[in-house]
Amino acid sequence: MNLDEEDLNILHNQKIDGHVFLNMTEEKFVADGMKRGPAMKLAEQVQLIKDQLTIPLGKSSYFQNFLPSQWSLTHFQQWSMQLWPSTNMEMGHKIFYQVLYNFRDDYHVSPEVHDIVTNLLRQKKKVSTIIKNLLCI
Repeated sequence: MNLDEEDLNILHNQKIDGHVFLNMTEEKFVADGMKRGPAMKLAEQVQLIKDQLTIPLGKSSYFQNFLPSQWSLTHFQQWSMQLWPSTNMEMGHKIFYQVLYNFRDDYHVSPEVHDIVTNLLRQKKKVSTIIKNLLCI
């Protein structure tokens, strides 16, 4: 982020850390004496951190809002990118499959949902095997 000593001193002198940092905005950084450029960069970082803390919780609603027969990684990623534009493909991939693994291991899940989850996880394994084989060529 290339913060200089002056910027770091402002953060230190204003005792901006942890929870306080997550409540900062560009305007607040500037009001504390920071120049516009570093203030914008820090405000972007604050937003990214907030997104990373809240997106996984919000994204799990996908599995409540759509029928299990509609679930797919592509559909999930398109849906989540519309709601959270800062989502990257890797994060979407991790969240989607982590929820599927949780469903797979939950004995309260209906047999129908369990079958769908099992098939989605098999597809993931097939794709992973194909990619590994292509990389070894």
